[in-house]
Amino acid sequence: TRRTASMPLKPVTSLVPDDIEPATWKPPSHHHNFTGDSRAQDLFAEAIDAQRRKGETYSILYPGSDDFEMERMDMWNHDSICTPCLILQPSNKAEVSSCIRGYTIGVRHCLKENRRTGSKLGIPRLCVSGGRCSMHTFTEWAIVLDMSLMKEVTVDVKKRTAICQGGARVHDVDMVCGRHGLMCITGTYQELGIVGCIIGGGYGYASRKHGLAADNVLQAEIVLADGSFRYCSPRKNSELFWSILGGGGGIGVIVGVQLKCYPLRNAALVTFDLLAPGARWKRSVLRNWNRWIMGDEGPIEDEEMGEDDESSYQEPKGAPMEVYSQLILPTSSGPLSFVGTSVDPEVIPQDPDRIKQFNNMMRMKSKWGVFSVNASRDSDSYLPAAWSRIPGLCDLHSHKLGAAVRSNMKFRLVRYFDQLQSLSAQFHKPGNVFIAFKYAKTLSPRIIAVLVEATAGKMSPKNESRIFISTLGGEISEVPKENTAFDARDMNYVIYIEGRWNETKKPSRDEQERKTTVAWVRWVCSQLHLCEGIKSTAHPESSRDQVSKSGKSKPPPGWYNFSKENGERLDEIKKYRDSRNVFAFASRVSWMKSDGSGQPGGGPDSTVFGVEDTTRSDS
Repeated sequence: TRRTASMPLKPVTSLVPDDIEPATWKPPSHHHNFTGDSRAQDLFAEAIDAQRRKGETYSILYPGSDDFEMERMDMWNHDSICTPCLILQPSNKAEVSSCIRGYTIGVRHCLKENRRTGSKLGIPRLCVSGGRCSMHTFTEWAIVLDMSLMKEVTVDVKKRTAICQGGARVHDVDMVCGRHGLMCITGTYQELGIVGCIIGGGYGYASRKHGLAADNVLQAEIVLADGSFRYCSPRKNSELFWSILGGGGGIGVIVGVQLKCYPLRNAALVTFDLLAPGARWKRSVLRNWNRWIMGDEGPIEDEEMGEDDESSYQEPKGAPMEVYSQLILPTSSGPLSFVGTSVDPEVIPQDPDRIKQFNNMMRMKSKWGVFSVNASRDSDSYLPAAWSRIPGLCDLHSHKLGAAVRSNMKFRLVRYFDQLQSLSAQFHKPGNVFIAFKYAKTLSPRIIAVLVEATAGKMSPKNESRIFISTLGGEISEVPKENTAFDARDMNYVIYIEGRWNETKKPSRDEQERKTTVAWVRWVCSQLHLCEGIKSTAHPESSRDQVSKSGKSKPPPGWYNFSKENGERLDEIKKYRDSRNVFAFASRVSWMKSDGSGQPGGGPDSTVFGVEDTTRSDS
């Protein structure tokens, strides 16, 4: 019979002869590919189950069971699908504590078994899973703490705060807050976990006005490596609170957070495509887009003009804080995609009925020509909102950023919590991906050259891979650096490198396509690291270049993701709160020392309880 989580874990050994090994708890199966150590799996399963307290009913899923297969296959990144050792599904903070205590006891049992028998049982890592968008969410031969059942969100409308459990995703928060006309600063992709956004900084469509997700955390509750609970805020356990705000994690398991809310129902959205056939046109678009965002002095240039035109001159004031923008560079021959949004309630009507009214009037305009297509901007005065009346976005009302052709222009009035927040879903679809993140202070000529070469030059893989550039700045740069561990306040862009390939029925061809795409992502990262004004993020997949493990060659400055001050402080907190490195699968913390050398921290540490993990493979 197939064992369920509620059945006892004690193996039946009384009827088994001494010369036969006891049966493992791994069920017989023909469809899973678990290749880990079955004896170690048994030791961990017994230790975790023994830590259950009265009333705790969390599930323990094993390779081969139907529930296990459904959970491990539920991954946004299909290239990350693997077979963990166990999947634990707690439903409250007490069960999270039991799981962590059981894991640490399982490590001790494995070490004791190795000393007693002289065997070399591998020690599986502990992964904390929330949004399931990272390659570090599920890992081969790991014990996964799946927080997906802890996704409750409650909103206090009067205080304008939201309390979220540790497994809540962006769409969970959006749906609850949206009913009350409120929004929280989270991420731009709704399948991301809230906690993942916070420990990485977390930027959204309104971050230029209200700061990062990490800047809007009021307090949090954490389960530490010994299973104890800690409430933290700016006044209580302040060093612990500081470390989770953009510090990359690895201190404990965040089981609850309280976030600020802001009143916002509707937003403005502008999208269009830019045809830039060749490297010269792409460089022009990137330069002009950078000038529009940053407010650099000088006219916005059109390639077709051959020289600057006074009619296209833009004041060097930059885009307002309410405006967010994104530029998508494909590696195929397709056009560049522009996304611009505004969350300015002064010019965007917040009445829910206004969106319906706007859509009806736009349909009338399209069908009957109520407003003349060639009329002046004043003709839009009949609309509840118009492109020409949105500060910042109106600068691009009749300008194509130096591209050859601009097409598919759309201006929309959208609901923030579902229509705008779900926009990224059409770009970030599930599939085989290999990604990396970088911060950039500005789009310098050298950075632009790297991005153009990566998408339009010889290095382009010419497939589904893309590079997304999103805007930061605004209020993000105004927050004092000492408030959070986030260490990129002076950066104005996020560069998201997405290597993507499609599967075919030929495994050899798929593997070759994967190698090509992975090599492309690594090449882009390596080239960006050499550029001035580049910094790595606290995301686990921030660094994708091949850095020398021997230490003979030093990483370039752009490879590091923290300053010396913040890096050393995070390292001290980590050693104090998790001295045995239970949360080894955390983001790397690396910084450059004053003498020019660096503290590498090239990824998750390779030891647990001071013992080398020989089962880990870094793809």
